[in-house]
Amino acid sequence: RPRTYANKAKNAQEAHEAIRPAGETFRTPEDTGLHGDQFRLYDMIWKRTLASQMKDAEGSTVSVKIAAGLAASVDVTDATTGEVVGVAEAGLTASGRTITFPGFLKAYVEISDAGDADDAQARLPELAVGQPLTAEEVTASAHETRPPARFTEPSLVAKLEELDIGRPSTYASIIRTITARDYVFKKGSALVPTWLAFAVTGLLEQHFPRLVDYAFTAEMEDDLDGIARGDAKRLVVLNDFYYGDPATGRDGLESLVNGLGDIDARALSTFRPVGATDDDGIAVRVGRYGTYVEDADGRRANVDDATPPDELTLELARKLLENPAGEERDLGVHPDSGLR
Repeated sequence: RPRTYANKAKNAQEAHEAIRPAGETFRTPEDTGLHGDQFRLYDMIWKRTLASQMKDAEGSTVSVKIAAGLAASVDVTDATTGEVVGVAEAGLTASGRTITFPGFLKAYVEISDAGDADDAQARLPELAVGQPLTAEEVTASAHETRPPARFTEPSLVAKLEELDIGRPSTYASIIRTITARDYVFKKGSALVPTWLAFAVTGLLEQHFPRLVDYAFTAEMEDDLDGIARGDAKRLVVLNDFYYGDPATGRDGLESLVNGLGDIDARALSTFRPVGATDDDGIAVRVGRYGTYVEDADGRRANVDDATPPDELTLELARKLLENPAGEERDLGVHPDSGLR
């Protein structure tokens, strides 16, 4: 039967839907007479359309553990008695998958933003428990764990969709807002948060925790959808948001704003460099005219706006304080005049 797909985002405008074929016939790319970029674009649309109506690929993910004896026997001794307790062996593992039914992969293989393909995972042959294997080649390679990748614009939009925040028509304005207000800057395709973003986030989490809750944001989207459909009254929703809703006992924005008390802006905008402690006496502060580092003696040095917060280490902070911007430095002695 035909496969149908529903919108992931609620109340999504149909003007944002993808390209779809129209008409009674759907010619193959070879029958169109197109060339160059036009042919490649049509070929991709044709293949993706066919793939969207094909069955899912089927297979299984496999992890194989291989016991390997060392070429030269290495005895394992007890550290206390010195007695030989065994012979060292190497443990090897291999992970991959076997495809039993290719399904839509026969028509189209999608490449992700990271350059990975749907079928990029290693293919393993069928193996039996206890089967002897011969090592044709052994190569040692280092492996380092990496932190999660920073958000890019596509991955941030995907996260917003997952949290049910925003709509297709608002994602561009969300990206534009956080960029224009200097909450993030672009480093390649990555969105890097700034120290200002940390300061604003700290203020919101400390004094407005309910307003920066993911569930609250999703509920607000539902309220706005209700107003758009005519199921809710705009002034009633605004009144409940600002003054609170007695029926649910939920406080409004008025009580949050009036009950703030004194906000310690200096504390909210003060951070430590990476690897620093209170004993080091060096702090990162977000000021009116930018970010700077300051030590216990009151010396200050500006921080380049293009420096990601996770790269502002204690060592870099000390280096900046030794040569603050605008301070004269001894660059050397001129060989002819002797002037510095």
